[in-house]
Amino acid sequence: MEAITTVENTEIIKTGEPQSANAPETIQAFSILNFICHMLFHPHDFFQHVFSQEKRRVLLFSVIWLTGTVMVMNSYMDQEAITSKNTLANWPALWLASIIAGPIWGVFVYWMGGALYNLRVRLSGGSRDYAAARQINIYSYLPVAIVTIGFYCAYNGIYGDTYFTTDPSAFLDIAFALCIIAAIVWSLIISFKGARIVHAAKPMRTAIFFLVLPGLAYFSYFSFIVADSVKSKIHIKDANQLAFQEMKQGNYLQAEHLFNEALRNPSITAHQSVTLLSNLGMLYANKGMYKDAINTYKRAQAFTAVGSAEYFALSGQLKILESRDIRSAVADFERSLYVQPDDFASHNNLGLIYMGVLGKDMVDLKKALFHNSRAVELSPRDEASHFNLGLNYYYLGRYSDAVSELEVLQRANPDEAQYKTYLGLCYLQAGDESRAKMLLADAVKIDPSWVKKTVRTELGIE
Repeated sequence: MEAITTVENTEIIKTGEPQSANAPETIQAFSILNFICHMLFHPHDFFQHVFSQEKRRVLLFSVIWLTGTVMVMNSYMDQEAITSKNTLANWPALWLASIIAGPIWGVFVYWMGGALYNLRVRLSGGSRDYAAARQINIYSYLPVAIVTIGFYCAYNGIYGDTYFTTDPSAFLDIAFALCIIAAIVWSLIISFKGARIVHAAKPMRTAIFFLVLPGLAYFSYFSFIVADSVKSKIHIKDANQLAFQEMKQGNYLQAEHLFNEALRNPSITAHQSVTLLSNLGMLYANKGMYKDAINTYKRAQAFTAVGSAEYFALSGQLKILESRDIRSAVADFERSLYVQPDDFASHNNLGLIYMGVLGKDMVDLKKALFHNSRAVELSPRDEASHFNLGLNYYYLGRYSDAVSELEVLQRANPDEAQYKTYLGLCYLQAGDESRAKMLLADAVKIDPSWVKKTVRTELGIE
C-alpha cells in the first residue's frame, strides 16, 4: 500500500493538478533578484504565472524606493540643482539625499503613475484593476532605474566628486545614453505585456497607448533636451572664445559683457562656469582690478569640489593675488597636478612663476620649460602658451627654438608689438642685426613706449 501511495503521489505531480496548492510556496521561495530577473527577461511568463501571486509588500516597497531614488537623482542632474547652487556637489550628499527622499517620490510615482497607467488600460479596452495597474506601472520603471543606478555608480567610482566640475568621458556618456534608450524600450514592452496579459486589453489599442504614443513622447523629450544642450554648449563656447579674443585685443568692456552674458545662460554647467569665471577673473587682473579678480576667482572656486584639481589651481591664483605668497601658490599648483597631471592652468601658472613673470623668488628656467612645454601640448591653439614657451627659450639662450615659436605668432598677428619685439630680440642675440632692426622698428610704430622700455630692460640698458 505504501508503494502504491508513492506511485500515485508521483503521478499526481506529473499531471500538474495539485500545483496550484503548492504554487504559493514556490513563489514565496523566489528571491527579490529572481523576481526581478524573471520580470525583466521573461515578462510574458512573469505576468501569466507570477505577477498575480506575488504578495510581498517588502518587494513592492523596495521597487518603489529604488525608483524614487533614481528620480530624485535625475531631478538634481536635469535641473542643474547640483551645479548651479552647488549644494550637493559631492556623491555622499547626493546619495544620502536621494535615498532619504526616494520613498516620497516613489510613492508619488506609484499612485499618480498608476492612475495614468489605469487610464491607458481603460482606453485600450482592458479590465479595471487599479491595484494591478499601480504595481505593473512601478515594476515597468525597473529597467531604467537599474541602468541609471549602475551608471551613477560608475561615474562615482571613476570620477569621484570631480564629476560635478569636469566634463565626463564622451564614451561613457554615449554608452549611458544608448543603455537608457534600450531600457526605456524594454520598460515600454513590460508595461505593454502587463496591460495585455493582466488586464486583457485589446492588442491594437494597447500598442497605440503603451508603445507608440509613449515612444513618441520620449523621442520628442530627448530630442528637445539634446538639441537644447548642444545649442547651449555651442553658444557658451562661442561666447567664451569671442570674449577671450576681445580681451586679447584690449576691448575689456566688450569682453566683460560677453563673459557675463554667457554666465547668465540657464543651461550652463559647473565646468563651464569655472572656465568663464576664471577667464573673467583674468580680465579683471589684467585691468588691475584685483579686488574684482579675487571675488571672481572665489566665485569660480565655489563651483569646484574641494580637493579637485580646479579647486587647488584657483586656490593658487587667489594666493598670488591676495597675499603674493608665491611659495604657497606653487604648493597649490603642485597639488592640482598631483590630482590631475594634465591640468592646463596649473602648468601655465607654474611656467610663469619659474620663469620669473609672477615674482622673482623661485626662478628656475628648466622647470619653467617643462611646464610651459606641457601647457603647449595640452592647449596647442593657445597663443599665450606658445608665447610663454618662446620667451622661456629666449631666457635660456635657445634663440633658434624661440624664433620657431615666435615667428608663427608674429605672422598670425602682424599688429602685435609684443611678438615683434621679442622676435627682434632673438634675432639680435643670434647675430642677425638687420632682421632684428626691421622687426623692432615695426614694433615701435605699434607701441613705442612699451617697446623701448622692454628693449632697454631686456638688454640691460639704463
